[in-house]
Amino acid sequence: MSTLPLSSSLTAPIDDARARVEEEIQRHSSFVASSQGAARARGPVQVDGKFFSCGGERLHVRGVTYGTFRPRADGDLYPPPARLDADFQAIAHNGFTVVRTYVEPPDDALTAAERYGLRLIAGVFWPDWRYLVGASRRQARRVAHEAEEAVRRAARILRGNDDVLALCVGNEIPADVVRKLTGG
Repeated sequence: MSTLPLSSSLTAPIDDARARVEEEIQRHSSFVASSQGAARARGPVQVDGKFFSCGGERLHVRGVTYGTFRPRADGDLYPPPARLDADFQAIAHNGFTVVRTYVEPPDDALTAAERYGLRLIAGVFWPDWRYLVGASRRQARRVAHEAEEAVRRAARILRGNDDVLALCVGNEIPADVVRKLTGG
């Protein structure tokens, strides 16, 4: 049984589709490789128009949240160091570039972020003010003072660390608190 060669007019759409698929695979492969840390530019992040850049390269923010976890043996609200390292490796491998945490990152999280080329948006934790509805002014001032001290402490600890993109101060306000405050 013999086969007839297909005319180029019939194979052109197939060849075009194949070339587009191969181009997309190459683009994705180089993105994943650059997000794994080896090719990440070091140094502080800067505002570049409506984007961020670092070392003259555009910083693509592809983020994921991480935490909060049950306290580990040292009291940090993160998984054990080996688990955290494996998680950050998987996060980078899947193309994410930024990890948002809910509490200040311990040293092993900072080390893993650097190792895998990730930036952190570090959350700052303080006692929850949302349950002070109806509290005295003195109690509210005390919580506000504690919050201010927590932010200052985190800023001092994380200042100058190029792997920390930002501090995240505060969190979402639960709907029930909004309804109570607005009378809704």
